[in-house]
Amino acid sequence: MLLHLGGSEGLFNMIHEALSVSHALLSDLVIPLPARRHSSKKRKSLKSPGTPGKIHSGCSAPNNGTWTPDARGAIIEHILDAGYKTMDLGALAHEYGLSRQQLKNQLAPGRKGNFRDKAIKAVRGEVTTAVTVTVKGEESS
Repeated sequence: MLLHLGGSEGLFNMIHEALSVSHALLSDLVIPLPARRHSSKKRKSLKSPGTPGKIHSGCSAPNNGTWTPDARGAIIEHILDAGYKTMDLGALAHEYGLSRQQLKNQLAPGRKGNFRDKAIKAVRGEVTTAVTVTVKGEESS
């Protein structure tokens, strides 16, 4: 067994012998290290080439980059649909002290005033409820 640990070649040989892996298989799995440069100069940090231009997918979107209330509502609906279909409603309901049916009702599509409906309206920018707060000792205007 080779015990020389002076560099990547020694480490490569030690791993090769310890695992009893054929050289052909190991060379497919190990990424070769680049050759070392022997220079007395300090290394300069590589500068990034800058931000690349926008990548176009081939099809143009009519409102590329514009957030409309309808787009926000549609996106939140997709997110809620995906979560509603994939999450463990029983565990989530138990975590917050609700019954599974209560949680299902609050996340069900098409129910006016439930959590889902309010979340979609909030994302669209629609006001769902108005709250008036009166501070003790102050007059309301």
